[in-house]
Formats: sequence, structure tokens, C-alpha cells
Amino acid sequence: MDESNKLQRGCLIALCFICVTVPLVIYYCVTRALDAENTWISASDVVELATTYLEDNSEWPKSWDDLERARLPSHWHLDAMPVEGFANWKKDVYIDFSLTRADVAAMTVENFTAIRPVRSCWPPDVRELLRVARQDDGCTVLEVLTIYLRNHAEWPKSWTDLKETRLPLEGGGFYFASYFLEQWKS
Repeated sequence: MDESNKLQRGCLIALCFICVTVPLVIYYCVTRALDAENTWISASDVVELATTYLEDNSEWPKSWDDLERARLPSHWHLDAMPVEGFANWKKDVYIDFSLTRADVAAMTVENFTAIRPVRSCWPPDVRELLRVARQDDGCTVLEVLTIYLRNHAEWPKSWTDLKETRLPLEGGGFYFASYFLEQWKS
């Protein structure tokens, strides 16, 4: 009987171990999956917001404050954005604010590091952001002269005359040619 009691005790201990361990493993896996999904959603939202920001601005954002003031993507509903949206995004997503628009435009989908989730998840789709970042990359003097001549009907007298020429952005915003002046002068 002693042998039978040891076997029953061993089975009971194994059963208790399995009954405790399996739910903990399932809980851990589900929690990780949900965290990954939430992180991916946050990263995707930030990519969309940055894309809209670049449609309206000539430069890459320099802080979270720039993004908070940005126009929301047109398909977002104002009441659909969670109140804690930016707080969650700041916690879930890293943005390299030291970059320039040209730095971002030079990236590819494979080496994109401007916006990264802080936890493991699927990478967000950045193709549209890269397309928009490249849209104004390499604005030419000819484009600025064309716009200047449409508005002034006379040839500019100096570089300074071109400085206030407004260059349109896809989202309806604009930026000034002064952004490119130093690059053109050299």
C-alpha cells in the first residue's frame, strides 16, 4: 500500500502542477499577444499621424508637441481618438525626432527606423509615409521660379525675392522656398 500511496501522491502533485502551470502559460501567451497587438495599433496610428504631418509641413516633426498639433488623418473621427491616445503612443512608440525629412525620405521599408514600436510586434506599414516624405524631396530652382513668375510677372532680382515663395504640399499646406535657399546657393 505504501507504494500505491506514493504513486497517488506523485500523480496528485503532477496534476496540481499541470492545473496551475497550463493556465499561467496560456495567460502569459494571451497577454503577450494582446500587448503586441496594442503596440502595433499604436505604431500604425503614429505612422498615419506622421504621414499627415508631412503632408502639411516641410520638415519631420521635432517633438511629440508637433504631432499633437497636427491635423488628424481625414478618415479618423474626432470622437474615435482615445483621450489617452498620445499617452499610450508615447509609451508604446519611439520616434527619432533628430531626423530631417530628407533622412526619412532616404530610408526604405527594410531599414526604416524613424518610428519604431518599443515592444515586439509586426512592423507598421510605412510605405505611404515614405512616399509622402519623398514628395518634396529635391525641390528644384525651376519649380520655385515657375511659381514665383506666376505670382509676380517679373524675374526675381535676388535669392531673397524667392525666399517667401510658397511651395504647395499635398495635404493643402505649404512651405517657403527659404527651406532650400542655402542648399541652392552653395
